[in-house]
Parts: sequence; structure tokens; C-alpha cells
Amino acid sequence: MLKSIIFEVIFLLQFCSNLNRSPAHFLPLLNNGVCNECFKVQNSTKDSENLVTEKPPQDISNFGISPSSIFAYLTWNNPSSNFQFTRILRRSDTFPNSPTDPLAILVYQGTGTEYLDGILTHQTTYFYTAYTFNGVEFSQGVQLQTTTQKSGDLDLSFVPSSVATVKSLFIQSDKKILVAGSSVRRLLPDGQADTSFSVGTVNIFAEKILQHLNGKIYVFGYFTTYNSIPMNSLVRLNENGSVDSSFNIGTGTNNSIFDAHVYPNESILIVGSFTSYNSNLSNRIRKLLPDGSIDSSFIIGTGFASSSVLKVTVQQDGKIFLTGTNFTHYNGTPRNRIARLHPNGTLDTSLPIGTSYIGPNDTVRSHLVLEDGKYLIAGPFTLCNSTSAPKIARLNPDGSLDSSFTPGLGVVGGNIWNFLRLPNGKIIIGGSFTIYDSVPRNGIARLNENGSLDTEFDPGTGANDVVYDLKFTHDGRILIGGSFTNYNGNAISGVAKVYP
Repeated sequence: MLKSIIFEVIFLLQFCSNLNRSPAHFLPLLNNGVCNECFKVQNSTKDSENLVTEKPPQDISNFGISPSSIFAYLTWNNPSSNFQFTRILRRSDTFPNSPTDPLAILVYQGTGTEYLDGILTHQTTYFYTAYTFNGVEFSQGVQLQTTTQKSGDLDLSFVPSSVATVKSLFIQSDKKILVAGSSVRRLLPDGQADTSFSVGTVNIFAEKILQHLNGKIYVFGYFTTYNSIPMNSLVRLNENGSVDSSFNIGTGTNNSIFDAHVYPNESILIVGSFTSYNSNLSNRIRKLLPDGSIDSSFIIGTGFASSSVLKVTVQQDGKIFLTGTNFTHYNGTPRNRIARLHPNGTLDTSLPIGTSYIGPNDTVRSHLVLEDGKYLIAGPFTLCNSTSAPKIARLNPDGSLDSSFTPGLGVVGGNIWNFLRLPNGKIIIGGSFTIYDSVPRNGIARLNENGSLDTEFDPGTGANDVVYDLKFTHDGRILIGGSFTNYNGNAISGVAKVYP
């Protein structure tokens, strides 16, 4: 018994010492993987000792690594028995030589079968060793090395079916990809067409696609028919792409829906250029109940008095952040292209853009709500709060301009259409621009947190047309959608994967 206790204490001290060398950025685990900061070694009972004697722990099988630029996607199969968890270690000079190698980084520990490791350095070789533990001892270990890709390069292993213009992307929990624009389709994770999904056609354009946790799919945009069925700018689909006839929008909207949010309870928030929904006054914003009827508890009053709302984000606190073209009022109160609402639709007066602050001098096409409560905004404006802001700016939570955000000369030759924040805090921008702070960047660029251009991300000639949407994938790539037909000399249409 004394020997067993000594073993447990030594082992726990070795593990915790190694843990202190773990990376600062842990990404969420996939497939129900569990990464504990520490663990308790179970008592070495007579049964467990007999188990080890009779059957030593097996190693994992099918260990694979798919390297991105600053991430590595790890996959494996765990033993079917005599197994408690898998531990994976990493070094950049040689393979970790033991489960408690003091020079190694603890990458993962748990019972899952896949994990995204980061943040790494692009074009660098890394060495991994994976061990299993059965409650008493570790396996011999399986080793694998990989070299990360160049940031900004196209992932040539992703070969999508030819898709025309893509305005919106949504990655399902099964890693399949919903795309909407000139049509509505679903792609397999490798980019090929999912033939089990009914392709949707709209007579004008689809702007946004979302999926609820229950599998229902929502398509928003500017159209009057969907697969030849009369449907004004909003349709709900079943998982296979067929129209869900139980969702009744009546006459729908009288103009475009540019953006939307689907709540966990299946309520739907829509924004755009419409002024009515099912013949009810609805100036550019409306919240719907799950059956498609109007939610009367969401109080918009006269709504937005003019122009369009282009983007909406429901914050973690439930408040609603909106940006758009030249709207000047919300329910009679001055608001200049930016507004924040309470969850019930009433105006949040603590963001006084239009009263205390002038705000931007032109359209805010896109925005990103940051974890610290600040807001990134982008559009064709040149001033914000009467201060130079070259098509991009960062606001403090109260609407004042954040002077620590320094984009230099900013965007030239077009506009930013979307933002994507990476796990390391850096920002990917997509759009129609050709230059960022005097450096050529066609349609895509990576920014440091302070707004300066991160030149390590080099897309070459980039996209030859607009990049409308950006999504971060399970394997550490950036999925881009747009009207491009070429990326850095590679023919690829509408959708592509890029190393971040």
C-alpha cells in the first residue's frame, strides 16, 4: 500500500509540473473530448494490478495529423478496452520520450478521438507522441511528426463542386457545409456536392443561411420564389433541403432580408430593407415566433426610419447590436448607422451614437462584437466620431472611438464585407478591397489585434473577386465564400479553404 501511495504522489507531481508548460491557448475539444487540468490517479487495487499483468495498455491506432498553418488537426482511435484516457504531447525539436517528458507541451488529455492543436507557427515541424493510460500505467506510445503550412495559401486538398456566387456559409455539426447565394446547396466536408440534399433555387438572391440545433435550415434574402414556390425572402427547410410547409410566413417581407439570428427557442430575428412583414408595419426589423408569426413582445415602435440594416449580432448578454446604411433614427430616437437594443427590442440608450457621438460618416457594412465588449466596424466611411477612420474602426462599448486600434491607411479599392476572429485574437477580413495599409491584399487579409496588417499571412494574388463570408473550420482552416473564380492563380469558384 505504501508503495502504491508513493507512486501516485510522484506521478501526480510529474504531471502537474508538465502541465505548467502547456500552451496559453487551449481550443475547445471536439467529439466530447475532455481535457482536465489535472487528474486523480485511481487507487491501484488488486484488480487493476491483475489487469495490467494480464493485458498491458494498448496504444491508440490510426493516429493522423492534418496540418494547417497555425493549427494541427489530430485524429485517432482509442483502445476498446483496458483504457482510461489518451495523453498527447508535443515538442518542436524531437519526439517526446515519455508521458511526463519535462520539455514537452501537454496538447491533449481525454477520451475523445479528435483535437485541434494550436496556436502553432507556420512552416514549422512538430513532433507528437500519444500515450494511453489504463489507470495504472501508460502504453509505449505512438509517434508522428508534421510540418505546418504557409499562412495564406490555398488548401489544395479541398476540391469543391463548382459553385457560383456564395453570399453565406454555415458549417453543420457533422462538418457538412451549407452555402447560399445564387442557389442553396450542401457540400460534404471535402467540398463535393451532398447529393442527399435538395438543391434550392431562388429567383433573385439568397443572402443568409442558418441552421437551428434541431436541424431545420433557414434561408433569407431577396427572392419571391423558392424552387418555384411563392416565398417572400424567407423559407425554412427540412434537413434534406425540402421546404418545411409548416412554417407560415404569410406574405413575408416586401423587400430584402440581409441578416438574421435564430434563437435557441427557434424565434427568429430578421433585419434588412423591408418595411412590412405579412402586411404588418415592420421597418427594417422584426422578431418572429417559431411558427413564422410576429412576436408582439418584441417592441420596435416605428423601427428604423430609413435605408437598411445590413448586419445584426445578438450579444452574449442578449442585447442586439445592429449596423447598416444611412438610417438616422430608431423608434424616433437619433441613431447614426449603429444601434444597440435591449432583448425586448427597446433602444439601449447607453450606446449614444447619434446623440453623444456622431458615429461613422457613411454605411457600416459589417461588424464584429469582440469578447471585451468592443466593436469592430467596417464600411465605406472615412470618419468616425469626426476622426479619421479609413473604412475600418474599433469602438469602445460606450460608442467612443478606440484610439489604440491603428489600421494605418486602412482599406483601399473596395470594402470589408466580413470579419472572422481567430482563437489567437487575430482578425481575418474578407471583402472587395485590393490594398490594406499600402500593401496589396486582394479580398482577404489578416490583421493583428491592434489593426495593423499581419504580413506573415500572405495570400499572394488572393481572390479575384469579392469574399463575402468567412468561417473557421474544425480542422483549422478558413472557409471563404464569394464571387471569386480564382485564388492566387488557382481556379476555384465560389468557395475555398485557406490556411490561416
